[in-house]
Amino acid sequence: MKKDKTLSYVDKVATEIIEALEKGTAPWIKPWKG
Repeated sequence: MKKDKTLSYVDKVATEIIEALEKGTAPWIKPWKG
C-alpha cells in the first residue's frame, strides 16, 4: 500500500515537471532575483 502511494506521488511530481518543461518553464529556477 505504501509503495503505491509513493509511486503515485512520484508520478504526479514527474508529470508536473514535464508539463512545466513543455511550457518552457524550468521549475527549479527561482522566479525572483537576489
